[in-house]
Amino acid sequence: MIKVLIVDDEPLVVAGVRSMVNNLNTDFTVCATASNGTAALELIEKERPEIVIADIKMPQMDGLTLAKICRERFGHLPVFIILTSYEEFSLVKEALSYQVSDYLIKLELDEQTLSSTLKKAAAQAEEYLASQSRPLSSPPDDMRLLKEQFFTRLLHHLFESEEQFFLQSRDLGLAFDEDAYIACCMEILSDKLASMDRKQQLTLYRSALQMTESILKKYMPCHCVSLDLRHFSLIIPLSDQDRETYIQKLIPAFTEVRSMLFNYYSVRIVGAVGHPVSNPLDISSSYQDARQTFSLVSKEEPFLFSDQTHPARKEAAGRTFNLSLFQPAITKAYEEYDSEKLKDVFSSITSLFADHPSAYVQAMDAASSILYLSLSLLSDGEAIVSSIFRDVPDNYRSLYRQTTTPAVLDWLNTLYEGLDQVFVKRRKDHKHKMVSNIQAYIHDHLHEKLSLNEVAAAFGISPNYLSLLFGRYSEYSFSEFVTRQKIQEAKRMLLEGNRLVYEIADQLGFENAFYFSTVFKKIEGCSPREFMNRKN
Repeated sequence: MIKVLIVDDEPLVVAGVRSMVNNLNTDFTVCATASNGTAALELIEKERPEIVIADIKMPQMDGLTLAKICRERFGHLPVFIILTSYEEFSLVKEALSYQVSDYLIKLELDEQTLSSTLKKAAAQAEEYLASQSRPLSSPPDDMRLLKEQFFTRLLHHLFESEEQFFLQSRDLGLAFDEDAYIACCMEILSDKLASMDRKQQLTLYRSALQMTESILKKYMPCHCVSLDLRHFSLIIPLSDQDRETYIQKLIPAFTEVRSMLFNYYSVRIVGAVGHPVSNPLDISSSYQDARQTFSLVSKEEPFLFSDQTHPARKEAAGRTFNLSLFQPAITKAYEEYDSEKLKDVFSSITSLFADHPSAYVQAMDAASSILYLSLSLLSDGEAIVSSIFRDVPDNYRSLYRQTTTPAVLDWLNTLYEGLDQVFVKRRKDHKHKMVSNIQAYIHDHLHEKLSLNEVAAAFGISPNYLSLLFGRYSEYSFSEFVTRQKIQEAKRMLLEGNRLVYEIADQLGFENAFYFSTVFKKIEGCSPREFMNRKN
């Protein structure tokens, strides 16, 4: 995929251009957006997009300055396309002097024009890359999916330990160093959804979500987590000062989002905000609070805050279903494609509500949570769940048409039967793939100690299960594989000739040089010094 970065200080323009790029259904993908040139420059260094679409005039750093700096710093890439509301020849002339591919007048911009302009820019990028003897392609971007899965686990309290949480957040580059956090439960409503095909629904949802996140970030930082084509959640970090004023900040933010979404996409947004928590592992508690408060949302009160909701009204709404009660079985089922654990989860939930048919609200909440987990925790959850309900009107969103507890349980049974078939087919391949991923992780972290517990926590599995996987699907045990990989790295470092043996031992996490030499000789049949002498 060819990465495109969009830079404009007008959220409507960003959302509009992004929506157009998504609608093109080509090899272009929007990797990020920014509201000024300063932020864009940091993203360019991080994301390395092939194409940047930038406004000609912005605060902090305008598009022309950004293009000039990038030419000086990065050379021919990224290729720039300049957006402008002005037609002064002097500005266009200056843009062309920085080797800008093209410029577009905002008021005249449409999908056809954007498509031809992107293709032209891509051709320029490809021509340059060809001259550098490397293809125009980007590795698969799995980071977004991994982060969404991480936040889904966090919202549903599915981490086995604090160690597992912090190791995964570290590996994903996510910092949880604020004083407090709140979670929000949100829904996008539109009368147009029923008349749209699946692609149109997806485009509308993505565009609305992107605009929501873009506007909210002007007020407060946030993480946006998609759930299904109607629902999403927000995780908002708070400083000590924000903790006292977050309601006053979020009310105008949500109001602006609601107004902009209706004006631009003719959709409405409603939501509820949970109570602040200090420990990030308690975000699930705030989210549970938000979900419970969400049941009180109405046309007259589209946004509610748990801290401002009267206890009597809140109690009248009834309790939401706490899925974390099934945490061990859910985690094992979805992470390991474990059919038996999947059966345990669904059987327990359906049995519970079969005995309490009047608990419709809680049954619907439980089914919704299971749906969100299926869409988020499975690597291709959207495709899997859609396939299960391919012959049902409204596909998996048919859940929201069920009006009785037995009907909800029938829907859950359909989901279970489909997931069970997928899990049975995938389990063996999944284990091989997991071992390969763990081995790749070890290779990338050879300069760390790599204990069984830490690596298991990084992948969200137990140490015993990790050991079992290596015993069955790898030539070597976990400790043997780590040791052999470290010795291979040590050989490479020894051949460089610029490090002493004790330095290499220390950098690779061995207790001391003597132990390193003993292990090296056991595997290679000679000491590190003898190895260097042989090569010389």
